[in-house]
Amino acid sequence: MKFINYISILMILFISIACETRKEIPLVRIGHAPHDHHAPLYIAAVKQKYFNSKSGVYLKEVDYKKSYQLFKNDKLIANVQIDSGTGGINLIRKLDEKIIDLSFGGVPAMIDMIDTGSKIKIVAPVMSEGAALVVGNDIPVSDWDSFIEYVRNTADPVRIGYKVDKSVQNIIFETALKSEHL
Repeated sequence: MKFINYISILMILFISIACETRKEIPLVRIGHAPHDHHAPLYIAAVKQKYFNSKSGVYLKEVDYKKSYQLFKNDKLIANVQIDSGTGGINLIRKLDEKIIDLSFGGVPAMIDMIDTGSKIKIVAPVMSEGAALVVGNDIPVSDWDSFIEYVRNTADPVRIGYKVDKSVQNIIFETALKSEHL
């Protein structure tokens, strides 16, 4: 009987120690702007069964568009909170102020924060497609070289529209024009 009591006490002690040392599930706070450039987040949130079957890693919805649980091989590894913001510098500022842990965002806003001394890092692009140089059917160009040739040789002014002054697309476009000495 003493042996059973001894084992019972050891089991209770072991369980209580295990409960005290059990790690809490971490909270990951993600910032994003609700537009198509951040589609990977939407796809991961909506296609739970697909990602579970392909990789064993998936998000389980808790509160639509706000909170999820991240699973790996059916084991909860993190709680995920999504902060849907207006994008641009606001999201990147929240990252710098540690209000969120990671963010989708535009490179110009990130570079502005880094240039002012922020310790944030650009880790990887979310997409490499999405922006394009578009011309009307009446403009006889089919690629960058023919566009540059057209700009150099046309008598008419070429009017170019862009989203915002500090957009990635505009910065790249202006740099490309400068490299062509235009």
